[in-house]
Amino acid sequence: MTLKKKSGKSIRRFLVNENLFIAAIKNPKKETASLRLLLKLIDNTAFVLIGNEFLVMEMEKYAQVFESKRRKEILIF
Repeated sequence: MTLKKKSGKSIRRFLVNENLFIAAIKNPKKETASLRLLLKLIDNTAFVLIGNEFLVMEMEKYAQVFESKRRKEILIF
């Protein structure tokens, strides 16, 4: 879905599911394409990530299982 800011710029909204999140954090020593994509979505102001507290709780569980050191970069509250 694309929204418009008051400035006229487009904002694209994305829902990151568990598959992308797991692929991004599964191997903490390797910078995967999934991790680069996820960090790009987080850093770029033209994108808005959508979700809810249940999705964040699931991602937190996976981050603990895989002992991800990147979770602080990814799971921003």
